[in-house]
Amino acid sequence: MALILGLAPNLMMLLVLPFYVAARPLSPFLYLIGGLFALRAKPTLAYLLFPLIALIDFGLVVMVAFHLPLGAAIQSVRYMASLDLTSSVFYVVVISLFIANGVAIACLVNHNRQVLRGASLLPGALVAFSVVMLERHINRPFLKQPADSFESALSINGIDAAAVANGGRNLLFVMVEGLGAFSSPEHTAILSRRLQPALDTGRYELSSGLSNFEGSTTGAEIPRTLRTMGRSHRLSSPDQLRLLSGRHG
Repeated sequence: MALILGLAPNLMMLLVLPFYVAARPLSPFLYLIGGLFALRAKPTLAYLLFPLIALIDFGLVVMVAFHLPLGAAIQSVRYMASLDLTSSVFYVVVISLFIANGVAIACLVNHNRQVLRGASLLPGALVAFSVVMLERHINRPFLKQPADSFESALSINGIDAAAVANGGRNLLFVMVEGLGAFSSPEHTAILSRRLQPALDTGRYELSSGLSNFEGSTTGAEIPRTLRTMGRSHRLSSPDQLRLLSGRHG
C-alpha cells in the first residue's frame, strides 16, 4: 500500500524536485482515495480513474503555480475547448506524462489487487502525508512575505467608501495598469514628459517607486480573459483627453 498508492503516484514529481518543486497538498491523498475505490470496483475502472486523478493533479499544479483562485480556475475550465493545447510542445509532453503516470498506477493496482486488499491503509497514508510535508518543507525557504502595506494614491488622498458616498458628486477613477518599473531613467522621462502638461496645472503630483510583490498576476488577468468585467471606456478623442488633464475651456 505504501509503495503502490503512497509513493508510486508521486514518484514523477519527486524526480523533478531538483528542477521544480510543486505545491501539491491534496494530490497524494487523491491517489490514495482513488486506489481504495478502484480496489472495490472492476479492474477496468482503474484505467479511467487514475488518469482522471492525474489530470486533476496537473490542474492543481497549474492552479498553484499561477496563483489562480479556485473560483477562477473552475470558471476557466468552461473555456478549455477554445484553447489549442497541442500548439505547445511543453504542455503536450507534461500532460502526456501525467496521463501515462496515471495509467502506470492503474496497471500496478490491478496487478497487485489481492495484496492491496489485505494491506493496511496507514502506511500509504503516512507516505502520502510525508510527500506533502517534503514539498512544503522545500518550498518554504522560497516563499517571501510581501510588504504589509504600501502607499497608494487612494490612501494619500483620503479616498474611501464613506468619502465617495458622502461626496455628493460623481467620481471618476482612471486606473492605469503597468507592466513593471522602467529599468532606464530615460524611459521614465519619456512618460513624465507626456504627463507634464497636466502636472503644470498644479492639480496633480507624479511619483514613482517600487513595492514588494509575491505571486502571479494571472488572477488579475482572468476577468478579462473570461470576459467577466463590466463596461470599460476607451478614452481616445481630444475632448476626452483634455477633460482628464483638466484643460477644458
